[in-house]
Amino acid sequence: MFCVNYIASCQKSDGSFALKPNGFLSLLPTSGLAVRSLSWLGGLDRIDKDRCVSYLASCQGKDGSFSLVPSPIISEILFKAVVILIKMKELSLVGHMIGKKMPMERKAIVPPALDYIAVSALNILGASGKIDRDALLDFTLNCQNPDGGFGERPGAESEIRDTAHSVMTLNELGAIPRVGASN
Repeated sequence: MFCVNYIASCQKSDGSFALKPNGFLSLLPTSGLAVRSLSWLGGLDRIDKDRCVSYLASCQGKDGSFSLVPSPIISEILFKAVVILIKMKELSLVGHMIGKKMPMERKAIVPPALDYIAVSALNILGASGKIDRDALLDFTLNCQNPDGGFGERPGAESEIRDTAHSVMTLNELGAIPRVGASN
């Protein structure tokens, strides 16, 4: 299938995936989405899975959460740059990627989404052992607020998007029974 060839051609030598073949920018979300798509299309045998696992695992920080790129400092700089550009109304990350405008009040990809994308991709690749599960579980649970929802970081206001991604991450970690359905 032509999609498999295209997606596989976007893999870089470090195991990550760029937006386009021979692209220079690769981020955790692009790599995670490539893995999920190839899994659905039966094309995981077309990529260097070991390098992809190494790349994805290297995006996990000491606090357990995942970053856009392996270096948390660079990830924070990229994230802040995107937020500034969005505020300047020069760039809409999702809109730029799909060629459409998106409301300016939307945020760029936030940690709970990165956590879910990374854990999901590593699970698909059979590399869940590369995740510091306890650190990620503690981080995610510390993002839960008294209202039952989750914020993007500990102490951040609950939002449905962050709550949904946190629940999906907990599910990927096999931790839903520990949290409890009534919370």
